[in-house]
Amino acid sequence: MVLSAYWLLGVLFALPWWQMEEDARLQHWKKSTQHSLPKRVLEISAGFLGTPYAFSPLGEGEGVDADPLFRWEAVDCLTFVEETMALSLADTWEEMLSILNDIRYERGKPSYEARNHIMEAQWLPFNLKKGYLKSLATSLPGEHVKQAQKQLTSETWSHPEGQSLKLPVSARPLGRFGMEMIPWEQALPLFSKMPEGSLVVFIRADSPRRITRIRHLGFLVHGPKAPMLRHASRTFKKVVDEPMESYIRRNLAYASWTIEGVAIYELRKPSKAKSEDSMQKPPEAKPAEAL
Repeated sequence: MVLSAYWLLGVLFALPWWQMEEDARLQHWKKSTQHSLPKRVLEISAGFLGTPYAFSPLGEGEGVDADPLFRWEAVDCLTFVEETMALSLADTWEEMLSILNDIRYERGKPSYEARNHIMEAQWLPFNLKKGYLKSLATSLPGEHVKQAQKQLTSETWSHPEGQSLKLPVSARPLGRFGMEMIPWEQALPLFSKMPEGSLVVFIRADSPRRITRIRHLGFLVHGPKAPMLRHASRTFKKVVDEPMESYIRRNLAYASWTIEGVAIYELRKPSKAKSEDSMQKPPEAKPAEAL
């Protein structure tokens, strides 16, 4: 396997973003703007290596979740991906926060009720429609794609996991939501053929008591010996590069909620018109059965 210069960049990154002085951070970010988007994703994400893990570190700065809209010193798996995307897509330093808000909220305006809480029903379909993501599943060699489904009903929301979000009934998505999934056994030999910087979303077995099948995501990096997952890890308590196969096999041990497969996405820079149009016309779910 050819040694990835961008995997080495992660290893040799002088200081993580959160330990840099503001001027140094800005200058390093400006250098990244000279690269293609995939290379920017790899370079920006490398700057988060070693950043401490904290569950749900971002909020709206007020109200139900008063955590800040952005922070450098703590990430979880989702906010690590969101902040990397915003920093990689922005043309100006000032534009970064507006892109982050557009990724995190249905219409780009911070509000707890309008946040993309549910991956299958909100985060993925909204960002696909806005043009930030493109599924790569069907572009990979072989016949391996399956449709993974998640159905959300009023009964689903009545269980503790749904209730813990404290969303009003009007803000709870209902319906059947699908994703293009590659079963993990078939995905393992394909990771080396996937583009570096791809977003990898892990899909677990379905449970009617859970409001999502997705609990983790990160970026694909081609390591010196094997494909790596760059992710904010609760196990390691920081952002790390971990062999992809090791992560998957470690999580297969959770028999009651095991990994079934992955969804793979390319990060894209949407046209301004497309993003604004999607904010006016959010994607619709298929009606759920027996809501």
